[in-house]
Amino acid sequence: MGALHSSHQRFADLQRSALPDAVNHADVAVRVGGTDGCLRVGHAAPAVGYLLVTSFSQDRCGGLPRAFDAALSRLGDVRALVVDARPNTGGDELIARQIAGRFVGASVAYAKHEVRDASGGFGPLQTRVLDPVPPRLTVPVAVVVGPADMSSCEAFLLMMRAAGARLVGERTLGAQATRWTAK
Repeated sequence: MGALHSSHQRFADLQRSALPDAVNHADVAVRVGGTDGCLRVGHAAPAVGYLLVTSFSQDRCGGLPRAFDAALSRLGDVRALVVDARPNTGGDELIARQIAGRFVGASVAYAKHEVRDASGGFGPLQTRVLDPVPPRLTVPVAVVVGPADMSSCEAFLLMMRAAGARLVGERTLGAQATRWTAK
């Protein structure tokens, strides 16, 4: 039990260290309702919106797509957008798609995967596609990434890169927790 607690503590420390100092700034620390702190909004500079997306968890952040729209309204007209995903450890890829889909005008492939079958082999290569979700956002976007990013957040980063966003920051964790059951 001690080792499990220890690894969880190290992970929590990593996640806390990934939180940008900017979230303590009054303009950025505004939580958007209905997301249990999963989304914060503010301005990185005049006419540059800032959105901190801390999770895609269905339990905590199921209202994130609606809250994202509310956050964009709060920002007003911006010429560019910074999406900060550094403390995001993933959650539900479908929620991530609803956010990233606002940045594409047409369906775009963002990843390929294979599923292990019951015999231990692999099924056919499958393409994961991001479909447009209105309203479409057309401003330049930078996504800030870091070492706590994993799982569905990494899928989100692939989606955003496929949508034309620039990814900046540190290497991500590289962990995928999605399990597929062979039928």
